[in-house]
Amino acid sequence: MPDVDIDPYLERCTHFLGRNQLGLIPCLVDCIFNASQVLTVNQLNPDNARNMTEILLRANPDFVDVSVAALLNCSANRKQWEKFQKRRFFGNYKCSLLPLYLRMCAVDYIYVNCPPSSWKSSKACEEAREHKVNCKCDLTGRLCRPRY
Repeated sequence: MPDVDIDPYLERCTHFLGRNQLGLIPCLVDCIFNASQVLTVNQLNPDNARNMTEILLRANPDFVDVSVAALLNCSANRKQWEKFQKRRFFGNYKCSLLPLYLRMCAVDYIYVNCPPSSWKSSKACEEAREHKVNCKCDLTGRLCRPRY
């Protein structure tokens, strides 16, 4: 997975960064999505999603198209989002979990559909990709069963 550049969002979202604040990661992701106006009433805006993705991945432009496709694909999966929404995270933060769900789902999608120019073909990577393609995992990745 490529590194993302959150520098353009630091002024608005810096209060979610800091030592020992891993519990604030859902709010950091939410803040970036809000700053980019990616979601409107829990609906993905494809143009704003592309703009945000181009900003975050400006050092890795070969990942932009697959990342946008991932966000579109994940936003269409309401059943998974509803399951994710029931999860509990540490803290009493007033932020939406939908952006975090979209990010986590997109990471899985991108891993399976990695641009060929960035794929590192090794036995371990190929086995991991095969596992992702053929298993239906919950969002934690811990429970896996064959796809039907």
